[in-house]
Amino acid sequence: MEKKNKKFRLPLRAWLLYLVLVAFLSTGVTLSKYVTSTQGGDGARIIKFDDISISETGDFTDGKFRIQPGINLTKKAELVFEGSEANTYIFVEVSAESFTAMNDNYSFYAIDDKKIFWSVDKTKWTYLTSENGKYIYFKALTANTSLKDTIITDNTVYVSNQLKNSEIQEITNLSASFRGIAVQANGFPTAEDAWEAIK
Repeated sequence: MEKKNKKFRLPLRAWLLYLVLVAFLSTGVTLSKYVTSTQGGDGARIIKFDDISISETGDFTDGKFRIQPGINLTKKAELVFEGSEANTYIFVEVSAESFTAMNDNYSFYAIDDKKIFWSVDKTKWTYLTSENGKYIYFKALTANTSLKDTIITDNTVYVSNQLKNSEIQEITNLSASFRGIAVQANGFPTAEDAWEAIK
C-alpha cells in the first residue's frame, strides 16, 4: 500500500494573526519615527522679563498737588525695571490732567505765565509721541540691564510766588500720573514700531 504525503496548511486564523502582527509592527515603527522627529523640532523657550513699577512720593494727596504760592512741590516719580534677557524698550506714559504741554513736549504748566511748572527729565527720557492727551517717552536697554530712574526733572514742581489765591481756588483737579511699560526690542526696527505694536 502506498502512503500519500499530506500538505501542511495553516489555518485561516493563523494567517489573520500574522497579518495583524505585521500591520502592528509597521505602524509602530512609523509612529516612533514621527514622534522622534516632532520632539526634535519643538524647542522654544520664553524670554524672562522681570517686574516694572513706578512709585510716586511727594507733596500731594490722592495724586493731586497741594499748592501754596512761592513754595515749590516735591514730586518724585521713579521707574524701576529689574531687567530682561532681551534688549528692551521701556516706555513711560504721562497723563497730565489740567496741565498744558509746551512746544518742546517735555514741559507742562498750569495757570497763565507758567505759574505752576514741571518737566519730564530730557537727560533721561526721549520723547516719542503724544496721543489722546498722553505723552509717551522711552529708553532703550540692552539685555540683562536693570533700570532705576526718576521721571520729573529735579523731582520738583515749581510754583511762582506771583500765584494768586484766587487762581488756586480755580484749580479743581491738578494732577499728573505715570505708567511704565516694557517690551522686547528684538523684532522692532525702532521704538516707534514697538509702541505701535503694544499701544
